[in-house]
Amino acid sequence: MIYFFTIANYCRENKRSMFLFLLLFHIVISVTLFSIANTEYLSSLHNGEGLWNFTRDSTYYHKEVLNLVTYIEKSQWFAWWYSYLNHSHLRVASLIYWITGYHSPIVFEIVNCVVWATSLLLIFRVSELLFPDDIKLPLIVSIFFLQPSILISSTQLLKDPIYILGFCFMCYGFTIFAKQNSKWKWVFILQIGIILVVLMRDYVSIILLVFLILFSVIVYFKEKTFLTPLLVLIIPLILLEFFSVNRFISTDKLQMERSNLMKQIQASVAIDEQSQVSVTIEEQPQASVTIEEQPQVSVTIEEQPQVYLTTRQEKNKARTIAIQEKIKSDNIAIKEKIKSNTVAIQFPTQSYITSQVAILEVLNNISDGINTIRYGFRKDNSYAGSRIDPNKKYQSFTELVMYFPRALQIGFLSPFPSNWLNKGSQVGTIGYLLIGLETIIWYFILLGFIYITYKNPSVIKPFSAVFLISITLILLLSYVVPNIGAIYRMRQSYMIPFYLFGAHGLTLMISNFTKKQHK
Repeated sequence: MIYFFTIANYCRENKRSMFLFLLLFHIVISVTLFSIANTEYLSSLHNGEGLWNFTRDSTYYHKEVLNLVTYIEKSQWFAWWYSYLNHSHLRVASLIYWITGYHSPIVFEIVNCVVWATSLLLIFRVSELLFPDDIKLPLIVSIFFLQPSILISSTQLLKDPIYILGFCFMCYGFTIFAKQNSKWKWVFILQIGIILVVLMRDYVSIILLVFLILFSVIVYFKEKTFLTPLLVLIIPLILLEFFSVNRFISTDKLQMERSNLMKQIQASVAIDEQSQVSVTIEEQPQASVTIEEQPQVSVTIEEQPQVYLTTRQEKNKARTIAIQEKIKSDNIAIKEKIKSNTVAIQFPTQSYITSQVAILEVLNNISDGINTIRYGFRKDNSYAGSRIDPNKKYQSFTELVMYFPRALQIGFLSPFPSNWLNKGSQVGTIGYLLIGLETIIWYFILLGFIYITYKNPSVIKPFSAVFLISITLILLLSYVVPNIGAIYRMRQSYMIPFYLFGAHGLTLMISNFTKKQHK
């Protein structure tokens, strides 16, 4: 234990040396993993070209980077900039490929090592500011970044490490706001985090915007002097929502790309202003296909395809009619009842009925959107083996509410013990064992978080905004992602605030238990 305190004190006093050590450590790990992935050793777990199977996206990203390098070499900067808009980190990777002349994922370690080390150092600093009296806590929290799933994925061609870095900047910004008397520093740091997070996963921008507006309103009523910094914080995010980068793409360029695509599929596609698609098929196809022995065509239709084929307008109309019929029948029943009673009963007005129907339609449209995203994710990741509730469909907003306990369970407790001994197609048996070990640690972290929240709820107040964002996004993942492996990987950044306070809760729990034993 005395050595642990010595290391903790050294890291506190020598952060620059700590950062350099982390860089060197990560480089060694990356080179080692890359070298193994270029051999026949553990060949079932990697592609033989330096990339591991558990990061399947890296393989696709590498191919996309090579395409971007081709655009650079041909000076097609427009195509380079607007290709793979959702994979912003690939443009950085392509520049590194091009500058170094070495078209291999290992060169992205130039970015990965800095990203990983910076993330760890930021959380180290956050834990120092939040719990200045707990000397050993920063070192304990840093173990989060040494977990195999975090460390190994940070060596690959993924956007998750950069997303985690952005979330760490956000945590650091909120911590400075709560613990330091700073008017602008926290804004700039928080803004860096928001930019990185949105660049990696733009779908979270609207969620961040909602919470930041609420946060700004609360802060403004408490601190009138923070108005300008708050506006600087939220205005860029608002502009991002209203002026998406896709709107500035040249129509002619897009039309040219669309034309090339149509030539490849040999179809004429016309898109009208209502986004209706018409397809014209020639009377005499240019290609003839002869099917021997089995001329029948087998078509498999998923369960309840009508949910996705029915237009939203038709569903809304059906719901409206059903609601109106229900209200009408209820009114008739009430009228029949008051014939024998003198009690005056006020019937719902037409405006009231209309407003109720409109609210119900909005709520059901939310379920439709989540349902569609879930279906799309299941379709695009049909190869995944760790599926959970794959056939779950939300037919109404009520079903969303009813699924909440299950979403809470999946989001915070998966992978479950029954999954720890499985043999994954991408990670193998050892991968699941490591994930099981990480999950056990996570359970203890949650226990510590519950403990500290029960003992001293005010301690999490500085991080209330971060916790709300994290919980919301974890639950959203549970609703739209029917795959445990994907949820496990995508929730990692949102686990950080729980690690900070959960580790602190565990140390207090152990300390209090030890004191009771001595008494």
